[in-house]
Amino acid sequence: TYRPNEFFANNWVYEGLVAYGADGKVEPALATSWTTATTADGGEEFRFTLREGVTFHDGAAWSCAVAKLNFDHFFVPALTGPGWHGWYGLPGALDSWTCDGEVFVVKTKTSYYPLLQELTYIRPTRMLSPNSFVGGITSDPLTQNSCHAGWGTVEEAEGTAVCAGITAVSGTGPFKLGDRVANEDGGDDQVDFLSFADYWGGAPDIETLRVVRYDSHDDVKAALLDGSLDAVVGSGVLAPTDITDFVYADGFDVSHGEATQNTVLIMNIADDDVRKTVVHAVDKGAIIEQKLGGFEEAVSQLFSQATPYCGKDLTPKFFYDKEKAELLHCGGAPATPPPSQRPPSDSKSGPRAVSGSLIGLFAASAVMAVVLAGVVYYMYTKEMAGEPIFAPVKSPMQALGTEDEKGAIVKAEDAI
Repeated sequence: TYRPNEFFANNWVYEGLVAYGADGKVEPALATSWTTATTADGGEEFRFTLREGVTFHDGAAWSCAVAKLNFDHFFVPALTGPGWHGWYGLPGALDSWTCDGEVFVVKTKTSYYPLLQELTYIRPTRMLSPNSFVGGITSDPLTQNSCHAGWGTVEEAEGTAVCAGITAVSGTGPFKLGDRVANEDGGDDQVDFLSFADYWGGAPDIETLRVVRYDSHDDVKAALLDGSLDAVVGSGVLAPTDITDFVYADGFDVSHGEATQNTVLIMNIADDDVRKTVVHAVDKGAIIEQKLGGFEEAVSQLFSQATPYCGKDLTPKFFYDKEKAELLHCGGAPATPPPSQRPPSDSKSGPRAVSGSLIGLFAASAVMAVVLAGVVYYMYTKEMAGEPIFAPVKSPMQALGTEDEKGAIVKAEDAI
């Protein structure tokens, strides 16, 4: 499924043809190399040379036939629409996938530059063991599809697929699924991930990774302090003030990685001056210091500069400036409307009518100026009180927690 808190675990267990590396570089994974060529009809052909000697956690061998089986299930027509796997461009761009010996050949309908990047995604293009498909290596993608059984029968204009789920969790990744402790809500309170001794990249040094669910930030902090928890990974698991405390606490190391996404407030305002007023009236520095423990940086663009294709520093920048925010909306509307908006000077709409219009315009301008000034002043007082009205948005993708965002933690254990 696409539940956010499954992604980090899937990334330990499953792999794709290629992987997402540092600085957005696409690196080899279950494919060691690839070539591209333009086809006669204007599409592209990608030829992936598959890694040899790879086994799944259940002992099944990795091969081109397994790669094709997975693609057959991923991209069955019924699941390529926007409500399913068609939320991104790859399903619609693909034309065919076949095997040429142990070379996996993927063709697109037209030139599609992000294909390699999109093959790095955790969903849906990670490879499952053939033994885990209902029906095994001969599984029918239409009647035994590996999509979550809870999706039931998917009926779309493109076709129908019956979601049968999978029989076991088995990938080629560095960790394999171990024991699970379920809770009464149908989720997990604890899950163990075990080092995969036959991993093609070498077995991980950590023999057991234990992910534990806690009910609150305070419970996480208590577990760290009493030694029952070794590490916290991801944002939103500890309160920002707690992170600040651990920076100066003996026996703890706090590391802050490069930002990969920004927390943003998006306001759909057509008027340039109103947008500038809001931006200049919000003190990002105060929010960071008072609500985020002082660890974050103020940003001025939608995507992090660490994101591929977003490395440019955009200008102009609009910094916190209360005085400028007040001035932007304290001038009111022009006293005289432009000629195109003036009423005709006939006997029924002479100077008296124009005067009435001007009075109405002045009144409306005055009311607008007072209202906007009041809004800005209210925003300012809330900021100074440490209670900004624009609270940071918490992305479920940032938190390493359970589906109810209570937080998930990693405990590393060496087997005895």
